[in-house]
Amino acid sequence: MTTYRKLAGKLLWSFAGNREGNVAMMFGLGAFAILGASAIAFDYSAATDRQTKMHAALDAAVLNAAKRAPELSDDELRAIINRQVKSRLIGDGLRDLDVRVSIDRANSTLTGEVTGNVPMQFAGIVGKQALPLSSASQVNWATQDVEIALVLDNTGSMNESLGGTRKIEALRFAAKSFVNYIKSALGNKPDAAKIAVVPFDTGVRLQPGHRKEAWVHKDTVTQQGDWSGCLYDRDQPHDVMDTFPDSSDAATLFKADPNRAKSSSCLIGPITPLTSNLGSLNAPIDAMLPAGNTNITVGLAWGYHVLTPSEPMTGAAQFGKKVKKYVILMTDGQNTKNRWGGNASAIDSRSREVCSNIKKVGILIYTIGTADANASLLKECASAPDMYFPINSGAELNRAFEGIAAKVSELRLSR
Repeated sequence: MTTYRKLAGKLLWSFAGNREGNVAMMFGLGAFAILGASAIAFDYSAATDRQTKMHAALDAAVLNAAKRAPELSDDELRAIINRQVKSRLIGDGLRDLDVRVSIDRANSTLTGEVTGNVPMQFAGIVGKQALPLSSASQVNWATQDVEIALVLDNTGSMNESLGGTRKIEALRFAAKSFVNYIKSALGNKPDAAKIAVVPFDTGVRLQPGHRKEAWVHKDTVTQQGDWSGCLYDRDQPHDVMDTFPDSSDAATLFKADPNRAKSSSCLIGPITPLTSNLGSLNAPIDAMLPAGNTNITVGLAWGYHVLTPSEPMTGAAQFGKKVKKYVILMTDGQNTKNRWGGNASAIDSRSREVCSNIKKVGILIYTIGTADANASLLKECASAPDMYFPINSGAELNRAFEGIAAKVSELRLSR
């Protein structure tokens, strides 16, 4: 490049030094063209940089305003966007900034447009004094409704420390923060967000009202007056599927855990089905108690069940464009025991299969695991590599839940 510039320079000056009329005239015209083109290139490069900044400023302002669109007036939204755009652009060489905002509440759409001029520093020599710039952004604040199953490890190891805090305490705090985030972001429209809580250890527990459901296998355990509500895995292959429970086919029904028949032997908190009353979830989250061994499969299976509209839980919406469904799994350990024994490899296989079945129907899975968890299993189970969160402290656990909440509830630009 240096050699080329030296050669070009010598050539240019050789033309300049030539006194012959045609050559001198040609040099004058050529030099003017070269200088003009260089000036325009320089100014257009600067204008492109300002165009990028203008678009970024407008996108950010429109997104920020859209988050508050349900609670603010049209004039307040216009003022926010105008203020934020100009605060980022004034003083950056742009003149005559004009910000216009249109709001379509019938379609929950917010559109912003900004125009301005960038002065030409050098191109004025060819008659170009300023270059007009413009940008437009649009966002729809009526995001898709969401249904979320929090599948939370309540095994005995959750009593242990996680960076100085008991794991169960860190989980309670992070789960409640997650719910509050979703409530704040999506709670302006009834039923925009529904969340279920699915505590698990070796099995899961039903609320008392489910005792007489047709999908609960009627055996001597369930007929007892003090039956705990504890269930273990369904018969295979239904343990990893959302098979409709048919009372004429016992293999599809949900069976009581005979080893945890009495309430005193089943300490795990009951499943809370999907609810849009997000404030009511603090109580079941606070009531979570660590006990028992780890069976990730049964937790995931019930996370699956609460997100489908058919029995055993029927509060979910039909699958479609209007609702997005998520399972968020948090665990601190590896599979150690299920209905059939303690073969970790066999239980892992069932976990992988239920994850695959969940993803096949369009439910997205986030996974969170401590250093003691099976990272390979959790990575495979997550719907994408960046949807697995390894954590080593309560603070990291909270950040993982907050990050997921932000992704689940984020607004996206339409254009």
